[in-house]
Parts: sequence; structure tokens; C-alpha cells
Amino acid sequence: MECDLRQIRRFRPGEVDTCGETGECCQCGAGCCITPGVIVPSVPGDVNSQLISKPPGEICPQLSIDIRRRAICLLHEEKEDPRLRICHEWIGNETTDEESITLFEHMCRATVEWLIAPTSAEEADRIALLLKKNAIPSKAIAHAKQAALAKPTQTLLAYFITCETLPAKIAETLDIPRVIIAAKPAVEAKLGRGTLSYDDLAFHFGLNPNSSLYETFMSLCPKAAAAPRPKDDALAAAD
Repeated sequence: MECDLRQIRRFRPGEVDTCGETGECCQCGAGCCITPGVIVPSVPGDVNSQLISKPPGEICPQLSIDIRRRAICLLHEEKEDPRLRICHEWIGNETTDEESITLFEHMCRATVEWLIAPTSAEEADRIALLLKKNAIPSKAIAHAKQAALAKPTQTLLAYFITCETLPAKIAETLDIPRVIIAAKPAVEAKLGRGTLSYDDLAFHFGLNPNSSLYETFMSLCPKAAAAPRPKDDALAAAD
């Protein structure tokens, strides 16, 4: 049974950053056990079970919650096993032989890609929950805000189209109103259409005007945005 992340306690702001500063694990669960892709035993608590490739953003089958409401690994006592070498050698403030950045920084970079491009509604809800719990490093959040502005179209498509959800906590954390503003000139340049209304932008992204997602999108647009207007075939054809 998948670990219920709702049980994880709420961390103090900045508390999970100690992983990269001192190397001490704060047991957030988000960094090591969810964000990266890794090969791990498939059966909870069984180090000899069949190995699986856990995709980035999915919960490790070995992740559990202790009585203090902190994340723990069910195979913590088995970390010397060769199958768990990657997990055993993971210490936040240490660097790898291949790169000059710390493992914590490497994890933060992987977290950024997850934050701006989740692949399912479940992942989006998971991100929102961990943000509410202060379980995602502040450095990863800061980088993600910059990345969302640098890749505004990708970010908006991920949430509004791929995931079909935009939790309020994510909209606030990534500053989605600014992301929408940043996406507008990029789409205008792609379409060669000049100035588009935000309603046109929503149409470009494939949002149904009768859907709640459309309402959410328009509510995040600048208040001075032009009123919705009829779509034309040229805009649809240019998409």
C-alpha cells in the first residue's frame, strides 16, 4: 500500500534545507524518496524482492511514516546491501565524483523539473500537499519559480492540460499569474498574431470556456485583461 503523505508532519520553514547544509536527514520524504528516479526493491520491507525502476515524482515503495510523523525507509537497517548502494551513499552536503555540486543541489534540480512539469493530477496533488507541509527545499522552490518563468508554456500545459488541475498552493508558490503573463508573448510570437487576449491564450491551450479550469485560468490573468471574444478559425489553425 502506498505511503499516505497526509500523515507527514508540517515542517518549519527552511527546516528541510538542513539536509544540504549539514548532511543531516530531516526525514521529509520528498527529496530522496519521491523526487528522483531510482531502482529499488519492489516489496515494502523486503530487500530481496524484485527490483523496479521508480519514476521521478512517484512514491518509493519503501517509504513509510513513523510515530513522530516523519518519513522513514522500511529498509533503513538494510542500507549496507548492494541493492541499496545509491540510497546508502546519499548524503546531502557531499558531492559526486562526476559533478561539483552537492547531492542536495542535484536533488533540488530534479525537484524543479517535477514542480514545473508533473505528469498527472495525482502528482500535482502530491506536490501541493508537500508544499503545504514545507517538505520541499526553499532552494528548489526558488529555482522552480525561475524555471516556470523561463518555460511558461510548458508549465501551463503541464498543469492545465496534462494534469487537468492547478491546486491553489501551486498557483501561489509558482506565481502562476506571472507565468501566464510570460507565456503570452511567447505564444504571440509562435502564432505571428500580434497581441492576443488572455481568452485567446486560454483557447490556444485548449481550455473549454465552460470548464472550471478555464475559470481558474482567467481568474489568474491580469484584471485588466480584455473581455472574452469569439474565437476565429485562424487562431485554431495556428495552434
